[in-house]
Amino acid sequence: MADEQRVFVVDDDPDVLHAVSLLLKTAGMASTSFSSAEEFLQAYSQTMAGCLILDVHMPGIDGLELQQIIRENNASLSIIFISGHGDIPTAVKAIKTGAVEFLQKPFSEEELLNNIYRAMEASQMRQQQIRYQENIQNRIDALTAREKEVMQLGQTRHY
Repeated sequence: MADEQRVFVVDDDPDVLHAVSLLLKTAGMASTSFSSAEEFLQAYSQTMAGCLILDVHMPGIDGLELQQIIRENNASLSIIFISGHGDIPTAVKAIKTGAVEFLQKPFSEEELLNNIYRAMEASQMRQQQIRYQENIQNRIDALTAREKEVMQLGQTRHY
């Protein structure tokens, strides 16, 4: 079962972490903050659901590397990148590899919240898709050897 939806914030700037956390609390959203990608990965679970607000440029593992790790684990987290020093090629790469949005610091509270709501919806849809695929796989796994054989024959024949 997937975890409840939550907003995870990963940024090496303590002022940004504080400001975003305060905004999320005011908006009534559950959130957890991390000062590095490594700290986030220590708490990471593939069942985490919701939105990950992720700084692009951080010491150690940067935002794009963390995004790749999350995508390799087929997680349902939706990612919003934030950056004080973003450039077009970085933004394009982030979006092409699945980010919901790429925001340049400073951004408005309304802009961030609107994107978080959109990211939460995308995460929820991805969770439903993952559950659907798991359900199908469980049903296939429950078939007898003969039933699997018949199923494979049905896939190769065209009526």
